[in-house]
Amino acid sequence: MIIIILSIILLIIAVALAGAIRFKFRFDKNQKTISISYLMLRFLIDFDTMTGQVTIAAIQVKRIELKNLLRKTAKKPPQTTTPPPAKKAEKMPRWLKLGWSDIKRFFSLLGKIRTKDLVFTISGGISDPYQTGKYFGYYMALCGVFPRLMSHIAFRPDFVAESLKFEGKGIIYIRVYQILIFAIKMMFEKLKKLINLKYITRKKGASYA
Repeated sequence: MIIIILSIILLIIAVALAGAIRFKFRFDKNQKTISISYLMLRFLIDFDTMTGQVTIAAIQVKRIELKNLLRKTAKKPPQTTTPPPAKKAEKMPRWLKLGWSDIKRFFSLLGKIRTKDLVFTISGGISDPYQTGKYFGYYMALCGVFPRLMSHIAFRPDFVAESLKFEGKGIIYIRVYQILIFAIKMMFEKLKKLINLKYITRKKGASYA
């Protein structure tokens, strides 16, 4: 009996780790939706009706009226009390600071992102041509860093337009175990830096606080 229970637990863990976090969207004349899902849980935003839905196994468990939510946020009265003085930001410990190895590891995680039927087009611009050019520069930079992903995304800038238009559909997903591996590697890297820093400090005969 214990073996059966352990087998079921291991199976559940394996399914949870192998499952993917999926970002699905569709923007066209008929539908404007974005959804984030993991296994049987899904959160859907419909921009046509301005509603959000939380479903489990395709059964709706929560419906959110985004119009009301935005209206409440807009009507929130401004604070009249004097805010407390800002606290001086504490200096981050050296072992917690991000290094080049951390950045490369983060980019390697982004490289694990996969797509399915992804076609996305951005057209138009912002009222300020400089801002339009700046965002187009960001787009070109991303094309150089993530060529596989960005090959499905097209940006057609219009320096006289005053708004951006989005159109396309597709699925972007990443496996949970890949995120877990990334987190574990980051944790061990930070622990190794902390241990090395303590060793160097003690070797020099200084106190470590």
